[in-house]
Amino acid sequence: MLRTAATIATLCLIVTLVTPSTIAKDISVAESENAVCMVVGDATNAKEVLQRIDRMREMYAPMFIGRHLDTGEGYVDLHINVEGRAEVSSERMLLENRRNGRPHMVFIDGTDAEDVNGMIGHAVIQSILIAEHGVKVPRWIVAGASSMADDKQRKLHRLNVLSKEMGAGRSPSIEHIASAQSVRSDADFAFCESLVLYLIHTGGHEKFAEFVGQATKNGTKAALTGVYGESVDQDWRMWSRDLVENYASK
Repeated sequence: MLRTAATIATLCLIVTLVTPSTIAKDISVAESENAVCMVVGDATNAKEVLQRIDRMREMYAPMFIGRHLDTGEGYVDLHINVEGRAEVSSERMLLENRRNGRPHMVFIDGTDAEDVNGMIGHAVIQSILIAEHGVKVPRWIVAGASSMADDKQRKLHRLNVLSKEMGAGRSPSIEHIASAQSVRSDADFAFCESLVLYLIHTGGHEKFAEFVGQATKNGTKAALTGVYGESVDQDWRMWSRDLVENYASK
């Protein structure tokens, strides 16, 4: 059964999300059993977004949790207005969702206009991880995993950032990454993504899914030791150095 209440809530939010300058513009709203979406303007269409979300669910769920989601599981409430600016930051909204037990609600605004599809992927991957492990998934895991949905340009930019940071001797320990209260800078995302890529590369998707569950319950350090062994920090640094050296040589 479709979530009519969620659709009504979305329509009510138009009052707060759409400024007078955007009221005259096209607004499309669509809902499926897995998501509800509102799009302001003509950058994309709500029905098309729902189709993308379904494809992404099929692709990313086995990668990060080792199974497909059931219908309605990992429900996403998505608002897209790339011509405006969301009044509430994505990080603040995620905290509000967690506090009030709401569906995973995400705003994509003008700051994300260059890669709307990537940001939709962020929302889907976040909802997959939360559906499987709850809202206490470590932030660095959410950041690193969701970054894999970005377009090629953003990924190459982060690889360049990673190369510069490591070349300058600024390579944080895994303990430092795991203890960070937020993930905001390009360097933060570059190291989180690098670590997630390394863990998937070295152990595969099923092992990574096991690790995420253990990290959510017992913390990153204990989960790394239990699932991957004692030498992860050193091995990851060596792998990352090889990654940036191969990038620099091309």
